Formats: sequence, structure tokens, C-alpha cells
Amino acid sequence: MTQRRPPRPALEAVPAAAGAPFISGAERAARWRREAGLFLGAYALYSLARGVSRGDELDALRNAAHIVSLQAELGLNVERQVQDWVTGLQVMAVLGTLYLLAQLVVVPVALVAVYRLRRQIYPLLRTTLLAAWLIAIPIYAIFPTAPPRLAGIGIVDSVTRESLVPLDAPFIQWFYNPVAAVPSMHSAFAVAVGVGLAAALRRPLLRIAGLMWGPLVILIVVATGNHFILDVVAGLVVVGVAFAAAVALHGPAWRYDQEPGPAFPFAVAPFPAEGPARPLRVALVCPYAWDVPGGVVAQVRQMAASLRRLGHQVDVLAPADAPVDEPGVIRLGGTIGVRHNGSVGRVALSPRANLRAVRLVRRGGYDVVHLHEPLVPPCLAVLLRSDRPMVGTFHMYGPDSKLYRALAPLGRLAVRRLHHRTAVSEAARACAARFLRGDYEVIPNGIAPHQAEAITRADERFRVLFVGRTDPRKGLGKLLRAMPRLPEARLDLVGVEPEELLALHPDPPEHWIAHGRVSEQRRRELLDHADVMVAPSLEGESFGLVLVEAMAAGVPVVASSIPGYLPVLAGHGPLVPAGDVEALTATLEDLALNRGQLRRLGEGGRRAAQRFDWSRVTPRLLAAYTRAIATQRTAGGGGPSGGPARTTGRLGRRAARLRRHSPRVIREPK
Repeated sequence: MTQRRPPRPALEAVPAAAGAPFISGAERAARWRREAGLFLGAYALYSLARGVSRGDELDALRNAAHIVSLQAELGLNVERQVQDWVTGLQVMAVLGTLYLLAQLVVVPVALVAVYRLRRQIYPLLRTTLLAAWLIAIPIYAIFPTAPPRLAGIGIVDSVTRESLVPLDAPFIQWFYNPVAAVPSMHSAFAVAVGVGLAAALRRPLLRIAGLMWGPLVILIVVATGNHFILDVVAGLVVVGVAFAAAVALHGPAWRYDQEPGPAFPFAVAPFPAEGPARPLRVALVCPYAWDVPGGVVAQVRQMAASLRRLGHQVDVLAPADAPVDEPGVIRLGGTIGVRHNGSVGRVALSPRANLRAVRLVRRGGYDVVHLHEPLVPPCLAVLLRSDRPMVGTFHMYGPDSKLYRALAPLGRLAVRRLHHRTAVSEAARACAARFLRGDYEVIPNGIAPHQAEAITRADERFRVLFVGRTDPRKGLGKLLRAMPRLPEARLDLVGVEPEELLALHPDPPEHWIAHGRVSEQRRRELLDHADVMVAPSLEGESFGLVLVEAMAAGVPVVASSIPGYLPVLAGHGPLVPAGDVEALTATLEDLALNRGQLRRLGEGGRRAAQRFDWSRVTPRLLAAYTRAIATQRTAGGGGPSGGPARTTGRLGRRAARLRRHSPRVIREPK
């Protein structure tokens, strides 16, 4: 008699800092109303207090004179020179308009953008602005100050003159206190929202624009005659104190989930994200043949090992054409070769393999299901039919991916079922976001520490290593055309069979050795013996795991300058134009003659590769799992001990019908 599995203990409460769970439409609207009401109420109180505490105009003029005198001693009376310079550039009308829009338009728009794009840091920005308001009100009452345009020092009111909006009009002064120049809240708010936008946006140019908003507004308030230089300094001091108060109030958790920026896309957050409260039961679903070497397969294998070392229970579900004798790996069925993106991937397209994957996930009692390439079968079948918390990782990169383009309309509906989306690189993230839309956290591929062993080489030949397949996009043909210029160099080809080498080069030299598929230990031995590893890929690479493994072994890397490789090397190895045989040849010749440069590149690469160590990547992976579990629960789905997940929308209703009418008994594959 089959015994029922005892119920699993429920996962402990997930801290709020661990992620931003899905919320219902009503709750989302309530949050918007609450935030809008908070700012409108704060602004009303600020305006009332500012009006009540409005200082005397004679005191304001005397205080402005004190500032002019102090700036003269410090050599800072440059307001008139700045105004004359800007007037000569014929841009004063534009700056005057920006002055009017900076507070009333840019600040609320920036707050909404940060709230939507990076909700983790929104409370910090909101509290910083509110605290700056509270600090400024008593200063206005104690130290009323006239702006330069009213101080009688020869500076004109350029906003009134150029933008035709009189700042001394009664209606304008209802919102605007003309003797509240110290501190400059225009400058304070611009710096705060600029930094907030830079942290929330993804594209480097937009981040730079966010950081430049603060300096631009500082130039505007000085050039338009609305603030002295010391007013700006006081505003920056106020926003700094307000920021410190916000950090003290919210704690360091605001830094936990900062996604790294494009310039340093694989940096690890300075504080570890919150992980699960107990060991998890995880299903890693790999769509590619487990018995065929490949980047995704290698990544899933190492990911499973890293999670198991931390005590988590991990099952790998993957297709394979031969029996798999590996603990923790469940074979789904056979595969079919499919050509895509310049390569041939073997995937499980048979209904039997896909139904088996769905059944195993449903009956496995998994806390979280991790789908690698969620739109590739059998991951797609699991995505549509599973009620478990699901994390999807996108590996693919192609500037014109036919698969993503063809699947985009349905794919956008399918990926909504994911509770958290990740990508292995900025290139993969951009590709998925372009076709499938949505937000993706960049969590890089990880590597195991490489322990180099002492070696004794039989010869002093310059040794070049290639690791990969003979697919055209890997660029092996370009490397074989470059090697004759190094007649004494030895070429080791890993993943290339002897007959494949003969097909590419009918008469290869005897020191070109095709090793074919090798074990992990043998591949590491060849890495230890190599002087340089070459990755001459032409396109379609999203990360370059072999590059990182070589760097970790202290082996210099020469690679093509394609988007997937650029952030990995990040200045720690020579980059050559993709497909440029002459440039590749010249680079290898230079390295062969300069062993000192080889050593420097090797040491630099070894240090750079530490950021990809599993000890740094796995905590971020577990944080993604925790967020997926929290999101699925908040959406109304069952957790590890709950009922089935609630599905919404046309896709969800169709998936529910499929579950009701699906067969209960599925035969094992032969």
C-alpha cells in the first residue's frame, strides 16, 4: 500500500526586503492613493508653515547682504558672471522653463518612475524628500533670505523676462516664497531625484542623464538669479542630512536588492539578500540534452551542486538520448536536433517527455521550480501547467532572434506566469526584454573554484586552447586560418572530434590535437597547460562561461568583441573584431612573444573571475527563489503546503481547463 507523503512544514514568513510580491489591482490603487495623499498633505503643510513663518523682507535683504559679503571673502560671488555667460548662449528661455518645471513636474514624475521601476529604493527617496522639507521649514523662518534677483546686486529676474511667467505675481507666490532662498530646495530635490532615477533606470545613457539632472538644476538656479552659491551648498547639506535620516529610519535593507548596472553587470550587492528560512526542495528544468556538452547544461549541473552543498534538495529534470547515471538527475526522454541562432540544440519536443516533466513537477512537492529558457520545451509545458512558484532564467542572445520574434505574442502571455525572471547577462536581459518585455534581474552564471596543479610540460611550445563546438557561430574556422602564422604553436581543441577537424582543415599539422568530448578533470588539465584560450565566436553568445572558467584558472583569454563577451572580460583580456583573422593572428603573435604580459593578464583575469564564484552567485539565486515563493503566495497560490495556484486571465483559464481534462496516468518513457 502506498503511503501518502506527510505534509511539508510551511516556509517561514519572508521578509519584505526580500522582494516585491505581486499585489492585486485594488491594493495597487490603494498604494498609489496613499503615496499621492502623503505628498499632497506634506506639501499643503509645508506651504502653510512656510506662509506662516514667512520672514520680513528687510531681514531677507540684510541676510542676502551677509551672504554676498561672505561669498566675497570666499571668492564665490560668481552669480552675475554665470548669468552673463548663459545669456550669451541664448538658452535662458529654456533654463527658465526648466526652473518652473523642476519642482512641479520633474519631481512627481521621477517619484512615480522610481516607484514603478525600482520599488525597493522608493521609500528611501520619498523619506529623503519629506525629511528635507521638514528641515527647511524652520530655516526659512529663522533665516529669511532674498534671492540674488531681489538683492540689488545687478542680477535680473531672467525667469520672468524670458519665460513670461512673473514670479512676483500673487498667484505664483501662493506656491512660491520669494524670501526662502536658503536652503535651495530646487537643488536639493534635483540631486535626490537624479540619484534615485540613476539607481532605478537600466540603460547607461539614461543613468548618466539622471546623475546630470542635479548639476543642471544647480546651474539653472544660479543663472536665473534665484539662488546664491551658498544657498546651493546649504541645500546639498540639507539633502545629505535628510538622506542619513532616511537610511536610519529604513535601515540598510534598501541596498539588498540592487541590480547591478550595465557598466558592472555582475557585481554582487554589498549586503546579501534575504534567503529562505529553511532548506528548499528545488526542481531545475533544463531543456537541452543532458548528455550533450553545452553552456546551459554545464550551468545547471554546477548550480545543482552549489545548492546541494548548502543543504537544499535539488532534482534536475532534463532530456537525454542515452540513459543517465547521475544522482539527482531525472531523464525526461529523447531529443531532436533543432537549428537556431547559428547552432544546433537538442531539445525534447515529444508530447511524452513534456507531459512527464509536468507530472514530475506536480507530484514532486517542490518549493520552487527553476526553468532555464522558459519558452523552450519541456520548460514551456511546465510553465503553462505548473502551480508551483517558478523562476525563469533566460540565456539566449540574438539581436534578431527568430525564436523570440516568432514566440513573442504568446511568449509575453506565458512569461507572466513566472514569479521571478532572471537573465544571465545584460545582453540576454536586453534580448528578452526587447521581445518579451518586462523586468529581468541579471544573475550571472557561476563557476566552481579552480585549483591549479603544478605541471611539468614536455616542451616549451606556445599552447593555444579552444573549447567549444564546430558550429559556424563559434568561429573555429577563423582560428584555424590564424594558426599557420604561429607554425610552432600547439592547438588543443576541446569538444571537437578528429573527423570534424579534418572536415574544416583537410591537412592539419600534427600539433593540432582534437580531443573531442573530455571529462571535467581532463578539461581542467588542458586549461592548466594552456598559455592562452581563444574564443573567436562570431555572434549569438550571451555570456561566455568558458571565458570565465579560463580566467579562474589564470589563463589569459583572447575573445571576439561581441556583446556577450564584453562585460565578462571587462578589460582583463584582448578583444578582437569578430571574424577579423588578421587581428586575431596579430594578437596571438604578440602574446607568444611576451610571456610577461601573459602572466599579468592571467593574474588580472583570476581576480576578476572571483565575482562569478558560486559562493557569491548562489545567495542571489536563493534570494530570487524567496521572492518567487512570496510572490506566488501573495497572488493567491498555494505554497509548499497550500492549494493550487490561482490563475487569472485568458492564459490562466485555458491552463486550468487543461489541468481538469489532462490524463491522470502517464506511461514512463521506454
